[in-house]
Amino acid sequence: MGNEWLTRAGCLVVMLGIWSGIGGVLQERLVYSRLKWRQRNVITEAKARLNEENDDSGEAEKKLAEINEAFDKQISDAMHKIRVSIGCVGYALSSCPVLNAVGPAIFATSSPVVAHRRT
Repeated sequence: MGNEWLTRAGCLVVMLGIWSGIGGVLQERLVYSRLKWRQRNVITEAKARLNEENDDSGEAEKKLAEINEAFDKQISDAMHKIRVSIGCVGYALSSCPVLNAVGPAIFATSSPVVAHRRT
């Protein structure tokens, strides 16, 4: 029962790691799509406002470039924060004492047949 429990606990830790990785990817895509949606809305509003003003100088392109730069910075900051949090979770799972104790046990008794043959 002891080795079996360790193997199941190790599988649990691995599954938590995989699930947190998948969750991080989904969270990253969700944040990215929401920020791109906001960026499109702000650019559309800015273009409408600039068309009303009939400003043909370089001001319109400067304002649109500023909007794009601001949103690109927001996107890169959000992605960096998400990746750091995923890295922290991965580190916490990799330094888990259960996982360190489980590593040798997983490979020692991978199946009941192999364990039976070894005895």
